[in-house]
Amino acid sequence: SALNVSRIQFYDGALNAEQVTALGGPAPGIGLEVIQAGKELTWTVDHEIGIIRFEVFVNGVKVATITPDGSTSYGVSLDFYADAELVVVGDYTSRTYVPVPGSWGTTSYNLTSGWNLIAFTGDHADLSPFAQIAIGHLWGWNGSNYVHISATTSTTATQAIWVNSNETVGIEVDTKTSVADITLSPGWNLVGPINDQQVPTGVMSVFGYNGNYTEIHSVTGNLLQGVGYWLFIE
Repeated sequence: SALNVSRIQFYDGALNAEQVTALGGPAPGIGLEVIQAGKELTWTVDHEIGIIRFEVFVNGVKVATITPDGSTSYGVSLDFYADAELVVVGDYTSRTYVPVPGSWGTTSYNLTSGWNLIAFTGDHADLSPFAQIAIGHLWGWNGSNYVHISATTSTTATQAIWVNSNETVGIEVDTKTSVADITLSPGWNLVGPINDQQVPTGVMSVFGYNGNYTEIHSVTGNLLQGVGYWLFIE
């Protein structure tokens, strides 16, 4: 089966917060690429400041240790393993877990009977869990009109959709992990964050939905992970 790289693990202390941000943020940083055919886990490093070693774990057991040597690319063969995680060890004192873009993650949604407004926390969502509970179509927004979301639709992180559920139920949706920020176009946007965050700067109006529309303060309000919202910007 394909490798499932679940996380990059940093040991970060207060004095090294800037370094961890540089390594774990969208760019620059550590990038991972999993080559499925050869079962090779490869990664690249923009810089190695503060990194002591790389460790690869399978099911919690360390199977490889690699010491940085000034290279920009590293790799390890995992021919006999189906699941792995890369651990980046530095001169730090505590641990932080950072999602690896491109690996698969799961988001849980608690749906109520009737209409629900949810948002995807990653790309290419597996929409099959909705098949048994959705009444009619799933609906998205293209900036001017509602659009039908089908099982073959390629979804993206921060995209929000309407789901009309036939029951109150919890479901789990798999997506490819992402570090995408909410991007907005002039007018109304149907979006939601991949992690809890404040309302983006410049937004003039925000509405959530929990059976009825609820207005959220455009300056001090918070947006919740996996929840969809209407955001208006000029």
